Amino acid sequence: MNYKKIIKSRNLRAKILSLLNWIPDRIMIPLQYRIHTGRKLNLKNPQRFTEKIQVYKLRYRNPLMLKCTDKYTVRDYVASKGLSDILIPIIGIYDSLEDIDFESLPDQFVAKTSDGGGGNQVFICRDKSLMEKMAFHNMLKNWMSQPKPKKQAGREWAYENGQPRRILIEQLISDGKNNDIPDYKFFCFNGEIGFIYGISDRKCGQSAQIGIYDPDFNKLDVYRTDERPQEMPLQKPDNYELMKEIAKVLSSDFPEVRVDLYNVNGRIYFGELTFYDGSGYMGYEPDSFFLSHRKPVALAARDSGFETVIIAKDTGHRHEIERLGFKMLDLPINPTGMNPLQEFKTLKYLYRLYRKEKPDIVHHVGLKNILWGGLAAKICKIRGVVNAVSGLGGLFNDGKISITARGILWLMRFSNKRANVKVIFQNNDDKAIFLSHNVVNSTQIEFTKGSGIDLEEYSYIPEPTDGKINIIFTARMVREKGVCDLIEAAEQLKPQYNGKIKFLLCGRLTPNKTGITKDYMKEHCDGEYICWMGERNDVKLLLENSHIMAFPSYYREGVPKSLIEASAIGRPIVTCDSTGCRDVVDDKVNGFLVTPRNPKQLADALKRLIDDSDLRRKMGKASREKAEREFSIKDVVDIHLNIYRELSGE
Repeated sequence: MNYKKIIKSRNLRAKILSLLNWIPDRIMIPLQYRIHTGRKLNLKNPQRFTEKIQVYKLRYRNPLMLKCTDKYTVRDYVASKGLSDILIPIIGIYDSLEDIDFESLPDQFVAKTSDGGGGNQVFICRDKSLMEKMAFHNMLKNWMSQPKPKKQAGREWAYENGQPRRILIEQLISDGKNNDIPDYKFFCFNGEIGFIYGISDRKCGQSAQIGIYDPDFNKLDVYRTDERPQEMPLQKPDNYELMKEIAKVLSSDFPEVRVDLYNVNGRIYFGELTFYDGSGYMGYEPDSFFLSHRKPVALAARDSGFETVIIAKDTGHRHEIERLGFKMLDLPINPTGMNPLQEFKTLKYLYRLYRKEKPDIVHHVGLKNILWGGLAAKICKIRGVVNAVSGLGGLFNDGKISITARGILWLMRFSNKRANVKVIFQNNDDKAIFLSHNVVNSTQIEFTKGSGIDLEEYSYIPEPTDGKINIIFTARMVREKGVCDLIEAAEQLKPQYNGKIKFLLCGRLTPNKTGITKDYMKEHCDGEYICWMGERNDVKLLLENSHIMAFPSYYREGVPKSLIEASAIGRPIVTCDSTGCRDVVDDKVNGFLVTPRNPKQLADALKRLIDDSDLRRKMGKASREKAEREFSIKDVVDIHLNIYRELSGE
């Protein structure tokens, strides 16, 4: 919920919030977090970055923060660190409007208040001759007249600094080429850089394009769900290492702070220090699902004469999708949240789109798209509907159906009670749940094992014959994927096999509630015996140079693409006897199925394969044969095209 869109007047918002000052922070902060994100705040054991920001608001008090949140007094802090040379030159600091001599101001400047933030109360003058003096005066008067609340809206303690509001006028920094100066925001933790925002296409008060980068300035496949994704990655500045050192120096006094820097023609300038980025309400999500899982089907549909439009959240891959010749529409959806207003926004968008465009067939992939897209399609009486169930996820993980899950099943049952609906399942467990709850009937069911794989691209490669035995794991670093169980199993095997085997853990960190932390990975991965390699775009090559795939996931998968890839390459697989995973492995034929959350059993299964090269080769060939029988992308494409033809009446 964005209350700023509901109550547009800043003064009115301030007055309303002032009436709520009596509510203690320990109550108000969890309440606001729930309103903004749709999630309950976990204060006892915070996992998400956004949760930790709320704890930071509640519990950390450093008087130095009060100085650093004021745009003027923070300059003294920067200077005290020996960094006066990165401060943007000041034209004047004013306590009142009467002190400003408009005529003496230069042709270009930046005006801001000392307590503004988030692009608010900032004005960029690029040509004073085009500006009306009275309009400028009224703008500043409006800034200065706005009440300064005793309590910040987000209960951000550091901004309740008691400093008077002043007007700061600075020199306008420019590269002499265009008006889009990149902004580098270093998120620092105890003086070390965690990640960086690279900001481009920024306009005051408007949404910028944000790219998220690792400390070495490699762009990550992660995006802010409330901001525009960056279409073109920023180039790493030549003096980037100096920027990193400056960020470390300025962050050294705080457990967490965002250090904002500009880099203009090689000259580094200081922007600001921010302690509660987005007040801790921002959303993060990685997503390139269409390109990795659905591209072959969409291409085949288009080539068969179907006019195909992709509706997905734009996560920075729009240009790749459009380069394939598809039109893409940006879907407003929060893939992980449960905020009712956000969910209604998604439903409303799909309803209006379907009512306007009147498509012959809509194809929904994933639980949320099926839920709201199916409902919109029924209301709009769309001719044909395809719902692809690619795993049911955490809501169905515990072996019991929660109240929320039952509500979702009821809505889908309502949407599916009509003609011309096909539901594609990837595993028998999900199909059984839908049948037992009457979400589908047997005539609506279609089946594919996973999203398929190109067996020519992923051809059979015999295992390497020299060097260490490599055991590979590829997935997001979340607990349900079995990362911690695999690390524990590796430790059990270490006394016997250290120096003989190597564990390769490939996958990105995630802000999910059960995401593994960077500190945990650093603590348990020594870089020699257990190697955390981060997110990779060369997984195929890593598979070819590995001997065993280990994937002890107990997440409710569809059919894991990583296992299908390993099967096609020809590797034996050790995975859990769990939904989705058991569809790729025939126990003791092309691998071993182990009990979920059982590191000892996992270690024993790996030991059998480590000790027996003939067994590895035998099971590896069986994996390839299974892939050829069950996972060919050609078969998956044919099934989809037949469904489209049936629903369109061909």
